[in-house]
Parts: sequence; C-alpha cells; structure tokens
Amino acid sequence: MTRSRRVTLAALLLAVLVYIGAAWAIPPGFFDGLAPPGPYRWTSPPPTFRKGNQPPLDGHTTARVEADGKIGPGTAFTRDGQASFSWSAGGFKAPKPGSVVTFRLRPVRTFPNPGPVHLSTNVYCFTSTTPVARGQLILVTLTYAAGVPAPTAVYGYRPGGTAWQRIGNLGDSAPFTISANATSLGCFGAGTEKSSGASTPAGDLPLLVAALIVLVLLAGLPLVLIRLRRPPAGAGGGEPPASASDG
Repeated sequence: MTRSRRVTLAALLLAVLVYIGAAWAIPPGFFDGLAPPGPYRWTSPPPTFRKGNQPPLDGHTTARVEADGKIGPGTAFTRDGQASFSWSAGGFKAPKPGSVVTFRLRPVRTFPNPGPVHLSTNVYCFTSTTPVARGQLILVTLTYAAGVPAPTAVYGYRPGGTAWQRIGNLGDSAPFTISANATSLGCFGAGTEKSSGASTPAGDLPLLVAALIVLVLLAGLPLVLIRLRRPPAGAGGGEPPASASDG
C-alpha cells in the first residue's frame, strides 16, 4: 500500500471516529433528515433503475414585467423538482411593462450524442418567451439519483445544435444536486467526461469507504433505541411527590 493511500485511510478512519463521538454527544434525532432523496424519475432508466421507474415531469411558471420595466427574480422548476433554473432581477430581457413571460422546463428522450460525456441525469430543455438579458446569468440546478456516481459538471447544447459544451460546476446547493451558471437557456444534463486512458482504481479502498459509512450509520442505532425506550412526558412511574402539608 502506498504512503498516500495509508494517509487517506487514516484520515477516513479518524473522520469516522470523530463523527461517532459527535453523534453520541448530541440528543437523539441527529440522524433525522439524512435519508436519500426519493426515487429518481428517468426518461430512459439504466437497467438497475428500470423496476418501478416513473416518467419525469415537466414544469412551467410565469413572471410579470414590473412597473420599473424589469422582470423580478424567480425560479422555474419541474413538478418533481429534478430540474430548475433561477434568475436575478433583470435577468431576462423584458417586454413592455405588464407583460407576462412564460418559462418552461421539459425532459427530453432524444438529444445529440454527448460524445465523451457520460450523463448521470436526464436531459432537460429550458425555454422562455423572452431571452436572457445581455451580460446576465441563470443558475441551472439538476438533481441526480442516489446510487449513481456524482456528476462532475453540467453540460449543455442549444436546441437545434449538436455540439455539447461544458457549462461548469458551482457545487451542490443541496444533497444530490449540481449547479452551474449559464449565459442562455438551452438543454442541459449533468455528467462526467470519460477518461480516455485512465485506468480504473484498483484495490479495496471503495469497499473500505462503504464499510466506514455503514459503521457511521450503525453508530446512530443506540440513540434510536434510547429514544424508543424513553417514557413519554408525564408517564413516569413511582410514588407521587409529597405535598407541602404531608407529615
């Protein structure tokens, strides 16, 4: 085992020990909210996700041009929450005051070959009845499924075109999401560029990481048992306290 791998393993083990200590030091409920997201809705599910798959949903929203001649900030998202884009005030070119602008999001089954990019999400096309204002950016956010490799970037292409471009990666605003800024609307998906000569990492490091994650989760079980065994408030047994007039 190389020195770098020994250092990595030691760091992982230390993180697990610290995490377990922190879990025992706080009240029950620490592990609430750590559940993975609901089942991802695929347009064309990978084999392991075909059973029970539901089709993804589209979405649309509207915004009115305000009296100052600008479209206020907002967010458009699909009804299942798997894709969205946000804009700041003045982010879109505004028609005349009082006009209504419509934004739509649609999952697509057919799209240009992404080439060296392995997509981890559906591809969504975003449209609006007015274009993004010059010099403005929109924030594209895509959700990916639990159980797939986390994508490293958002990629996109213009409708009618065939060339995919790397949009970028601003990190995750929430678990199992990836975001990037774009200068215009279009079609987007998140994925990872395939390495043309990179070898697959060998060894037992992934298995060890998985084992450490299981260990962290098991550390929370005693807290759950303590909570279940704790009597509800006001249900304690024993003799009632003596009143001031007793004895």
